[in-house]
Amino acid sequence: ETKLAELEAQVARAQARGAVENVWSRYQYLHTSFRDSEIIRDCWVKQGTPGISAQYTNSGVYNTWESVMEYHRNRPSPTGKLLVHFTTSPLIEVAQDGQTAKGVWIIAGVESGMSDPAVAARAPANFFEPGLVEGKKVWAHWVQCRYALDFLKQDDEWRIWHFRCIEISRAPFSKNWIAFASEMQANQNTARFHND
Repeated sequence: ETKLAELEAQVARAQARGAVENVWSRYQYLHTSFRDSEIIRDCWVKQGTPGISAQYTNSGVYNTWESVMEYHRNRPSPTGKLLVHFTTSPLIEVAQDGQTAKGVWIIAGVESGMSDPAVAARAPANFFEPGLVEGKKVWAHWVQCRYALDFLKQDDEWRIWHFRCIEISRAPFSKNWIAFASEMQANQNTARFHND
């Protein structure tokens, strides 16, 4: 009976690992499709869950349910914006009690879009490629990130509880990431920060 209980626990944890991976894959699919209302509905813990947090850039943390959801509600998706994130190297551990899990992933990808010059004027000039396309400034970046997430099982479903994205490197298509990082560090007013 003890051996059977141990095997059942191992099977449950293996199934939980797959379910956690699916939540993350669903999040990435919806994120790159700009379907944030479905991210709110299908991926995040319920309103009122204590301890929720999200960090989407290398600075600042959203630390209330409402501020995390507001990020998703207000995420811009201008015409022509493209996100392609290749998610790799999953490392997922499910807790012994089967109620929480941790996951780490690395992504490599590209991000791009077009901005009206008036909007682009609020960002550092080095964020954009030289010249205009159809009268708009173009940003086209290589990006690599590390994601670290905690998941919580609620109502028999796995949900994102803590979310952390740290950029490993980012660079415009026409520039190397070391030079770009040095320029961005010198321009600290570009950092976005939100803390409720």
